[in-house]
Amino acid sequence: MRGVGMVSDLPLVIFGLHIITLAVLYGFLALVLGLVWRDLDRGSRAERAWLVVLDGGAAGLAVGQRLPLTARAVMTLGRTADNDICLPDPGVSATHATLSWRAGRWWLDDQGSRNGTVLNETRIVRPTLLCPGDVITLGQVRLRFEELTG
Repeated sequence: MRGVGMVSDLPLVIFGLHIITLAVLYGFLALVLGLVWRDLDRGSRAERAWLVVLDGGAAGLAVGQRLPLTARAVMTLGRTADNDICLPDPGVSATHATLSWRAGRWWLDDQGSRNGTVLNETRIVRPTLLCPGDVITLGQVRLRFEELTG
C-alpha cells in the first residue's frame, strides 16, 4: 500500500515543482528588467548634460559648440585624442580632468594637470559637484556645464 500512495502523490509533487520553477523564472525576469530599467534611466539622465564652448582657446572649438556628456561612469578631458573630450590646447594637459557620473550627479576632478582645473574662477583640489551654469576652465578653453533638470 505504501507504494500506491507515493504514486498518487507524484502529480502533486510535479505540479509543485512547476510552480517553484515558474516563480524562480519570473523572479529572475523581474530582476533583469529592473536592472535594465535602472541603467536606461541612469543613461537618459546623464545624456541630458553637455558642455558648451565659451572660449575654444587654441583647441579650435567653435564658440557655442555643444559637447555631449554620455552615461559612462567616468569621462576624461584632455589634449590627447584618446580622451572622451579632446581639447587640443597647449595649456591643457594630456589627461587634464575627469567628469564622473555618481549618485545621479556630475562631478569634476582635476587629474594632476600642470595648469590646474578651474571651476567658476576657483582652482579645484578635490572632486567637485557641478551645477548648471558652472564655468570650467582648462588651459585657455572655457566650457559651461548645462543639463536638463526634471
